[in-house]
Amino acid sequence: MFASYYLIMKNLFLGLINLCFLGCHSNVPTIPAKDTISTVIQDTVIQKVDSVVSKPTMPDTAHVIYLTFDDGPLIGTENVIEVMNNFALPATMFMVGKHTQADKEMQNSFLMAYNDNLLQVSSHSYSHANNRYRLFYQNPQGVLEDFNKSAALLHLQNKDARLPGRNTWRVGSKQRNDPAAHSQQAADLLKENGYSLFGWDIEWQHYDNGEPIQTVSQLLRMITNAIQDSSRCFTPHKLVLLSHDQMFAKKENKEKLIELINGLKAKGYRFELIKNYPRG
Repeated sequence: MFASYYLIMKNLFLGLINLCFLGCHSNVPTIPAKDTISTVIQDTVIQKVDSVVSKPTMPDTAHVIYLTFDDGPLIGTENVIEVMNNFALPATMFMVGKHTQADKEMQNSFLMAYNDNLLQVSSHSYSHANNRYRLFYQNPQGVLEDFNKSAALLHLQNKDARLPGRNTWRVGSKQRNDPAAHSQQAADLLKENGYSLFGWDIEWQHYDNGEPIQTVSQLLRMITNAIQDSSRCFTPHKLVLLSHDQMFAKKENKEKLIELINGLKAKGYRFELIKNYPRG
């Protein structure tokens, strides 16, 4: 009898405890199923990714100089190569295919540039329009064939190019046309065929005999003013400087190139190849 009474009291006591526990925890949430948990985690990850993507990108304000030299190989090309190597600086040489066929000296100048790890050799056309620019650009298909001929002849590894006689740009989604007429259709056709076209922000001009027009001091002021003004370059703070190989055939003008580079280095500018130009 005592055992039966003890069993009844034990069951009653346990029942009261369970009732109290359930009453005290009636607000505890139900644990979601496994699939529901996965969905919650996935949604959280997506939201984090979205918040990162939507974060504004800081503008690239680094001041970069792209030294470019046109019309080689010519007398003066080897002096340009020597200066770049002495400074261990990158430079891009837009070369004319036809000029490499002039003689052995020009072939050697081309090969010096082509095999130099500091330099990028790119196309400035095969014929340089035979200096008859208006006629050249009236035939866009002929322009494309001219550039393709140069690329094949020079075994170029890139499709960065510069139009002869025209400051025309087709880089990524951005473009700019030279004020001179007739080159826009040819530029569009080249871009459709994979070419990126580079104009210039400042030209170190020269007379017909190759003598530089601006002094080094004048050119440094021009460069400083342009690169600091975000509206003065095709890409803000990224300045493409155009010079021509023939300008540096004479020793005194080679010294001017050295003086210019020393001035640019003193201002803390970075130097890059055209292949590293922003393509956005």
